[in-house]
Amino acid sequence: MPVIINKNNFPLVVITLDGDMTIEGYQTLTTEWENLYINKENFYFIFHTINNGKIKLKILYMLAMFIKKMKRYPEQYLLRSIIVLEKTKKFERSLLRLLFSIQAPSAPVYLVTSIEESVVTHKDLLEDKELSKNIICYK
Repeated sequence: MPVIINKNNFPLVVITLDGDMTIEGYQTLTTEWENLYINKENFYFIFHTINNGKIKLKILYMLAMFIKKMKRYPEQYLLRSIIVLEKTKKFERSLLRLLFSIQAPSAPVYLVTSIEESVVTHKDLLEDKELSKNIICYK
């Protein structure tokens, strides 16, 4: 899976997942995540998963263990993540619930259904506005 990381609007980091998640894609994502912690600056993730494919349970478990590792850092720089996942992707939503049942996220994760909704949600969170009732939050 190509993992495209866009830091042009830092501290907002947009990660586009395109295709099936591979070990290489996992390594790209986790290496970049660790590099952001090395910089010691707060940041936000938005994951665009509209064109994502399959993810193996092994990689899902590896991601859970990586989150556990990141939570051990004395300072947490990831303030929140927003994941764009269409309502029709029920299996992927189940995998997300499984991931966060294995390991709670290191920062709040908001699940939205469109890129537009991710932008509005990010803006609302920055301005401490109330979020839409449709948004799922994992903490």
